[in-house]
Amino acid sequence: MRIAKQKTDKRETEVESTFGGYDRSGETPENSFFDMKNMTGESYPHISVREERGLMNSNGARIFDIMCLDIKLGSDIVKNALVADCENRIKAFYTENGKPASADLFNTSSLLTQKEKKWVISGTRIYFFPDNVYYDMMNGTAGSLAVHTSYALGPQNGAFIELSFTPCDREGNEADELSPYRKVERISYKLLETGEKGEMIKKLSFTNAVISGDTVSLRGLELPELNRDYNVVCRPVGGSALVVEAAEIYAQSSGTVYLDRSIPEMDYVVAAKNRLWGCRYGEDAYGRCVNEIYASAVGDPCNWNRFQGASTDSWFSSVSS
Repeated sequence: MRIAKQKTDKRETEVESTFGGYDRSGETPENSFFDMKNMTGESYPHISVREERGLMNSNGARIFDIMCLDIKLGSDIVKNALVADCENRIKAFYTENGKPASADLFNTSSLLTQKEKKWVISGTRIYFFPDNVYYDMMNGTAGSLAVHTSYALGPQNGAFIELSFTPCDREGNEADELSPYRKVERISYKLLETGEKGEMIKKLSFTNAVISGDTVSLRGLELPELNRDYNVVCRPVGGSALVVEAAEIYAQSSGTVYLDRSIPEMDYVVAAKNRLWGCRYGEDAYGRCVNEIYASAVGDPCNWNRFQGASTDSWFSSVSS
């Protein structure tokens, strides 16, 4: 039997002197990796094997999600810790002196739903949705993005409560009715035996969670055109009033008034360009069917309904099916 001679391809050897790192641009150069397994770029420009993985012990609690973050523990900053959303707590796992270690960051039993949720990192904060709660990893504080409060008017605990819109300037000082600003106040009066209001006792404050620059909605006002969104221009010293732009002069002494700073319901949330972005397909919080994209105000994840014509405003768009 004769076998035909096989042609062999010419072999060439190329030596790469530098490691280009991890590159998924679609045109990965020869000195870079499109995918890496058990390798790391931490020794760049050299390639090396990753360190041994640490152990995570959640003590039997469910883990809903995990992210890799820098955290502050005491006076030290721990880089690339594994931060886990566990049942009733946010827990961090890291290496200390070459050994696995862990720490409870904060208790979530009264703040977060104990199930899978959406969370995103921006700056030093973790934002949780749909709970609308944040946790600051550097100072250890937690708070709410949304505000939902109600204020009863009329006879209350031996007093008579009234809500009013009165003319003022931008700083909340008295002004004539031609001013474009109104001071929204809750005022407590003495309750007379007839059930009517007597002399003024004091001015009552709104929630301190609302600050200057926030956009809030007022509902429950008997004058329909006043039930809308307002930008809080100023909170005068003492915090008992909200200065807003409005033309009406108005007072109401019955019913319940609702003050909200709302966050849209979102299926997915990301952080980009100093904003939080989200999208929603389905029913929103008001039962309307939507297919929308949302963006918070620049540098302000608390405000998603600020529309004043500025480049720093929040934003949303309805998307075609």
